[in-house]
Amino acid sequence: MFFETFGMMNRQAARPVEQGTIFRFYSMSKPITSAAVMMLYEEGKLKLDDPVSKYILEFKGLKVYDKSGKHTDQARPMSVRDLLRHTSGLTYGFFGNTAVDKMYRAANVLDRDSTLQDMADKLGRIPLLYQPGTKWHYSVSADVLGHLVEKLSGQPLDRFFKTRIFKPLEMKDTAFHVAADKAKRFAACYGPKLTGGLKLIDDPARSKYLTQPSLLSGGGGLVSTADAHDSGVISV
Repeated sequence: MFFETFGMMNRQAARPVEQGTIFRFYSMSKPITSAAVMMLYEEGKLKLDDPVSKYILEFKGLKVYDKSGKHTDQARPMSVRDLLRHTSGLTYGFFGNTAVDKMYRAANVLDRDSTLQDMADKLGRIPLLYQPGTKWHYSVSADVLGHLVEKLSGQPLDRFFKTRIFKPLEMKDTAFHVAADKAKRFAACYGPKLTGGLKLIDDPARSKYLTQPSLLSGGGGLVSTADAHDSGVISV
């Protein structure tokens, strides 16, 4: 196997990327959450075409947004399959400016200091952006899947991931936060400046990822390495 590193993990400190550098996984968390759901499917804990509301009661009777304010019923219930393929009717809140996205922002749906149960409570009070199964739309679907894993396994999402996925695959550096003894390996996060070049978005010395969140985001909350030796799989 060939493995090579490029670039800087911290420009300010002039530190190059190393084999064990820890990165924010962001949406690469989604495939892991989906794998967890499929493990439960293989164990007969759910069916892919089951209504999500069968397991997450807050989703019973969800309406679909109508600009008149008289929101309509779902033509068919949102299914687990819809969550897996982002055809659920949910949205994200920060990628768009629809009326429903504004409701997500007002409710702070993905509040890091809340729980997945809190998230489900909020989503249960907000109409869907469109009818389930009719459109692909990037959304909090994977976060809802994470809550589903908790419901069906009887375990917090981080514990399920650790015992059922990370430990068997020796993914020692994959978690929802960076442990104190690994903080020196945590990369800085940069984004583009309007005037050109890069700006520091998340300082690894002060990052929120240094502490365990209350919201275990199966859609974007994990950190890990790109190194197959440390992580158990090539993930990036």
